[in-house]
Amino acid sequence: MIAAHVVNAHNKHLYENEFEEFLRRRHDFFVHQKHWRPASPDGRELDQFDTEAATYLLGIEDGRVVTSARLIPTSEPHMVSEVFSHMCENRACPGVPIGPNGHALSSCPTNARPVCGAR
Repeated sequence: MIAAHVVNAHNKHLYENEFEEFLRRRHDFFVHQKHWRPASPDGRELDQFDTEAATYLLGIEDGRVVTSARLIPTSEPHMVSEVFSHMCENRACPGVPIGPNGHALSSCPTNARPVCGAR
């Protein structure tokens, strides 16, 4: 079973190995699979949104990170406000989410089996 672990600036030191695995999986996905970013020399993918304000959800199964997501308070710069704001110009998403009461979500797909009832 996949267990969700909440990792933030306060407890990140307890998840050093798992966080390293998460950054390497992210590198594999965004660099090698999607070709969206250039390779980094250390094989980890970090961007300007990996700040102290970020909270990470790491799905861990049998000691391995199998899925992940990053949450950033919308009071901080986030991927939607800085990179994809053009996608918030329609009725379904009226404006870029900004403010103290929300979080922007970005995720890194992995080779984990589908969850949430998907088959």
